[in-house]
Amino acid sequence: MKPIIFIDCNSLNHLSRIEFNRSKTHVWLWKYFKVYTCNIVKKEFGNGITKAESYKKLLNRHLSGKEKVFNPKYYQSVESNWLNFYYYKKNLSANDAGERQLLCTILEKICLYKFPNSIFLTDDLNAIEYFLRKSLNDIPYGNIWTSLDLILFLYLSRREISFEQASDALRDIISLTSFPTKHYKKPGDSDDMARLSISSDYLRKLKTIQKLRDIIPS
Repeated sequence: MKPIIFIDCNSLNHLSRIEFNRSKTHVWLWKYFKVYTCNIVKKEFGNGITKAESYKKLLNRHLSGKEKVFNPKYYQSVESNWLNFYYYKKNLSANDAGERQLLCTILEKICLYKFPNSIFLTDDLNAIEYFLRKSLNDIPYGNIWTSLDLILFLYLSRREISFEQASDALRDIISLTSFPTKHYKKPGDSDDMARLSISSDYLRKLKTIQKLRDIIPS
C-alpha cells in the first residue's frame, strides 16, 4: 500500500524543481505515494506559478480534484478552539496559513474518515519547530518529514533507486536558495556553510541506508 502524504506548498515548490529517478515530480511522486493537500496550499502553489515555470504547471494540474484537495469542514473551529488554544501562541500569520489548515485537515480525516497515520510533508522548519512537532508530541497523527526525508525514505524502500540518484536529488534540493538553512547555522556561518552541513548530514544518513540495503536482500 502506498504511504499517504499531505504536502505543503514549500515542499511542492522544492520538489517541482527536481527530477528524480529520471522522472518529473508529477510522475514519481504519485507513483510511490498517495498525495493529498488542502485548498489553501493548492491556492498558494497555483498563485505562485509564473509563465516560465511549466514544470510547476504540470504538477499543479496533477494536484486537482476534490479527491486530492480538501477544504476541511471543521477547520475554523479546530484552529480556534484547539490549535490556537494549545499550540499556536501568537497572532495568526498568513505565512503559516497553509501549515495550519493542512494539520487541521489531517486530523479531520483521521477523526471522520478513519484515514491511517499520514506523513505531513513540509520544508517550513519554523512551523515544525513552532507548533507542528509540539502537536505531534501529544497526538500521534503520523510523521513530519521534509523533502530531504522523503528522498531518504524512497532510497530505503525502492531498490530501483540508486545511491547516485538519491544523492543527486538531495543535492539539488539543498542547493535551492529557498531551502531553509537557519536551523543548521552555527554562529558566524554563511548560507553556503550551512548548506554544506546539511549535505554532510544527509549524505551520512544515505550511507547508513546503503549499508542496510547491502545487508537486507532485495
